[in-house]
This record gives sequence, structure tokens and C-alpha cells, in this order.
Amino acid sequence: MEKKILLVEDDKNMLNSLLLLFKHSGFFVTGVSSVKEALNKMQEVRYDVVVTDLVLPDGEGFDIMVYCKENGLETKVIAMTGYATLDSVVTALRKGAYDYVVKPFDFDILKHAVEKAFEAIDLRNNALKLKERYAELVEYLDDGFFVLEGTKLLYANEAMARHLGVPKKSLIGTNITDYLEPDHKKSFESKLKGLSSPHSRPLLEEFTFVKRDSGERLIAEVKLSSSPSEGGKNKFIGLIRDIGERKKLWEQLVRAEKLALMGEMVAGIAHELNNKLTPILAYVDLLTKEGLPEHLEKKLGIILNAALGAKGIVESLLLFSRQEKPKIGPCDINELLEASKDLVSASFRGSNVEVITEFDPDLPLVKGDPLQLEQVFSNIIKNAFEALGGNGKIILRSTQIGDDVVVTIEDTGPGIPSNIISKIFEPFFSTKGRGRGTGLGLSLCYGIIKEHGGDISVCCNNQGTRFSIMLPAEKRFIHKSLAETRPNSENAPRSMLGKKRILLVEDEPEIAALLTEILGQKFDVSWARNGDEALRSIESNVFDLIVSDIRMPGLDGIALYQQLREMDPSYCKKIVYTTGITCDDRTRKFLDESGVECVRKPFRIAELMGILEKKLLYSKQPNGCSFGI
Repeated sequence: MEKKILLVEDDKNMLNSLLLLFKHSGFFVTGVSSVKEALNKMQEVRYDVVVTDLVLPDGEGFDIMVYCKENGLETKVIAMTGYATLDSVVTALRKGAYDYVVKPFDFDILKHAVEKAFEAIDLRNNALKLKERYAELVEYLDDGFFVLEGTKLLYANEAMARHLGVPKKSLIGTNITDYLEPDHKKSFESKLKGLSSPHSRPLLEEFTFVKRDSGERLIAEVKLSSSPSEGGKNKFIGLIRDIGERKKLWEQLVRAEKLALMGEMVAGIAHELNNKLTPILAYVDLLTKEGLPEHLEKKLGIILNAALGAKGIVESLLLFSRQEKPKIGPCDINELLEASKDLVSASFRGSNVEVITEFDPDLPLVKGDPLQLEQVFSNIIKNAFEALGGNGKIILRSTQIGDDVVVTIEDTGPGIPSNIISKIFEPFFSTKGRGRGTGLGLSLCYGIIKEHGGDISVCCNNQGTRFSIMLPAEKRFIHKSLAETRPNSENAPRSMLGKKRILLVEDEPEIAALLTEILGQKFDVSWARNGDEALRSIESNVFDLIVSDIRMPGLDGIALYQQLREMDPSYCKKIVYTTGITCDDRTRKFLDESGVECVRKPFRIAELMGILEKKLLYSKQPNGCSFGI
């Protein structure tokens, strides 16, 4: 931008000489010889610097200085005088002169004074730009910025006003402690007092504010530092950052870490429980074939149902902790609803809640994981029981609409508030009090139903809540109950003539004794406590089949397989594994890559015998496919 000078001098020779010198020095300069002409020019053009004689025909150079001051002009005025006295210099400076030179003078002196004036103008302009940028930066911060005098707000940006729920204009002049939660007011004032002391350091603390417009709590990180005081009053500059979301994310991370740890613990416990349940289920199967009196058979039935229930609980725990892969198969939705109702109702015995079932008896099967679907139904039914508070009704319905199976679970409770109903499927969202829920139940339900190609929705009013679950029907499945699809001794393949030799590798003595007794009825059984003993037996004997646990002390089942692959690969086709858990990465990877048959503990006798006899029969067929290679 061109720098402009207005030269005011009544001596024409001096005026012309100065005009020539300034133009030669590269300045844009205009010359006049009176106050009137100068003021007229200044109304037309904005001049950066005015160089004026103090004594002029129609007035004084002071008149120009007064004009600049009264009109708010930032023009720098340099006075020239041939009658320089201390009084005239002081008067000139008081009236707004930037500098002065005494006639006669060397042009370089005047030129230097003009250059200094332009430097001052540049500094002022740069400072204004920086101030504007700073103001924009502060105003558009996401964090609240404020200035305090004591506890009174002198300045606050828009973000600060938004955080506190007050219009910006209404915020200025108020006391910041008025917006703090009552328990935090004294602490805040104490921190300010500490900042007032010499050599105090900036403060970073967490405080809770209450928004004026909504009453919501704002958890904020507040940074405060002291500012140079004026008139003995302490001033402070501060920033407020909303950390509510950050704290929520942190809590979610901590909760997720706890859940991950719980999952690992559940996996280990499940392995031990499955090992203990195996002999219970198997011996019940054996005893039912002994022709016992009716009253003893009834007691065995109770034991069997209890053991199967415990098995289901273990599988549900593994599913919840995501330690077990889904098992896709035909699912009878009516049976799963009935089982879920019985399971949850047992936990609410003594309540006055009536559970009504309205099931379509001709409902087609659904392709899915029965344990996962049962978890969904149980979770929603449990929520309904809790919402009713001991009194009311729960209605379970199933029906077919087009190619879909539709399940509705309805209760007569108080319903879900409209302001949170859209959030109930979000992870970690819970309406229960602290410590009474993880907030994962409905989000897991949502994920499971979506994985099954279905949909889940909720609607409610002041008369209750209704969850609707839609699942695609599997037309190719023949409609029959899950109980009818389970293997049993009647449909298991029969043994071939002659006893085969089986090597049992199992570290649990109870399970080893059980399997030796069961398998010993049809096979010649040898027992090894771990992989090392098994290898020694194989060196001196030939076996038709190896039945091995996976988790064992010393050389475990996986390491045994790897040793056999080096020593005698033919045995890799003759192994059937049993295990209480398949969820750890090493076991899962091994089973996926090797393709070896695996029977999950606890198992039924018919299930195990069917797999072993099928394996032996298959291994005799010529050109049969190899297992584990």
C-alpha cells in the first residue's frame, strides 16, 4: 500500500524543495500552504503522515493535530518550527504531535522522523492484525475462554457461553462460581487464592458446572493462570474444556478391559466345569441302562436335567464373553422362548408377574445359533421382569409373517422414556443404577439379531414396552423340535466285529476312568496321562484310534499331534480330540487348520460312540479322505 504524506508549509520555496526531496526519496507527497487547504485535503484523502509548520497564515499547526484527534484519525503529525521553545514543544506533544524538527534542519533529519513515523504505523497495523487474529482465534475456540477479575467474568467467548448455557452478553459481569456445582465452589475460590500468590504456576483442575438453560452437569477441565494485576485487583485467564465424552470413553475402555478379563476368567472356569460335568452326564447315561426302579430313574432324570442346565449356563457364559464361535443350525423358536421363560422365571420366584405365551404351533424353523438366540430372549424377558417390579404381565408371542418368524416380548410396565428410547441399543448405555448393569445386554441382543439377518425394534407407551424381533425362516429345514435332532444311542452307527485298540490320552482321572469303562465295553483301551506317555505307548503298540484331551500338563494334545506327524503321519488320521473349551486362539487355530474331529465336553455317551465308530468305519474304507493332513 502506497505511503502518503501531506506537507503543510506557507514558504513556497521551502515547500517546493521539500516536495522535490520527498518525491525523490520515493514517497507519495502532496503540498499545501494553509490550515484550510490541509483540512480540505484530509477530508478527501487519508494521509499516513502530516508534516506541518506550526505558524501558518490562517492558523496553527496545532489546529491540524486537534482535527486528527477529534476525528479519530491515526495520522502521525510531525511539527516544524523556527521558534522552538520548551513550552512550544510540550504543547505540540500534548496536542498529539508524533515528533518535531527545528528549522533550519537537514532534510535527512526530517526524512528520518518521517520514516520512524511510518515504522510506528506499520507496528500499529501489525499489532491490530494480530489482535484481530487473536480475537478470532479466541472467539472460535471449541474450548471456553474467559478473563476474571476476582471471580467476576470480564470476558468470555461464545464457547464459554455455550458451555454454561447463558447468552454471551448476559454472562459478562456475572460471578463464575454461580455456575459451579455447589460442592465445587469453595475449591475453585481456594485455587484462585493460591494463584494470586507470587511465582504461582498455572493450574489444571477438574470442576463440574451446571448449565443454566438445561440444568445438565458439565464435567470440565479448567486451566487457570494469573494475569498482571491492575489497581490491586487480581486477574486470571482461563480455559474450560468439556471432558464429559472423554471421561465416558475412558469409563467404557475400563469397562471393556474388565469384560475382557472376565472373558478370560470365564474361559478357564468353563474348561474346569466342563471336565467335572462330563462324568456326571456320562454316568447318568450308563445308569439309565441298568434297569433301575422307577423312583431311582426319576432321580436320575433330575440329575440329568440339572447337569444339562449347568452345561447350558457354561455355554451361555462362553457366548457372552465372546469366547465361543456361533453354532449355526435349525432352531425351534417356540422351544427357545419356552426355555428362556423357564430360565428367567426361576430367578423371579415369588413375584406376582404372570407370563402369558401365545405361540404359533406351525412356526417354521430358523437357521441360527440356539444359544445366542436364547440369550437374546432371556435378556429381554429379564428386563421385562425387572421393569414390572414384581407385579404385572409379560406376553410372549410367536408368529409367521411372510417368510419371516416374528417374536414379540411385551410387558405392562411403565415403559421407556421417549428421550432415551433411541439409545437403548447403544453399547454401555444403561438405565440401571451404578453397579447394577454393564449396559451391554441390549447392544449384544442387537448385534446377535443383525448377525442372524434379522431385525429388532422397540416401541412403548405409558402402558408398557414391546420388543419385536424378526428372523428369516429357513424353508429347507424340516419342522421338528431340537430334541428330535439330538444324537441318541438308537441312531448311532454300530460297532464292527472284533475289538479295536484305542489309546486314551486324558489327565483327569475321573474322566479317564469313565471313558475306560464306556469304551472298554466295545474296545481294547489303554490309558496315557499325557502326550509323553502316549508316545511311549505308541512306540511299543499299534492302535486303531487315539482319543485325546487337548489341554494337559507336559506334552498336550496339540504337541502330541505335531510329534505324531513327524514320527508316524498315519496316526494323524486316527485322532479324535475331546476338550472342555475350544475358545483360545491356539486351540481354535489348530482345529481349523488340521481339520481333526473334536468332541466338546461334557458329551453324551451316544454322541461320543457315534463319532468313534464313524471314524473307525471311515478309516477302513479304501481311498477315504484323510483327517488332520
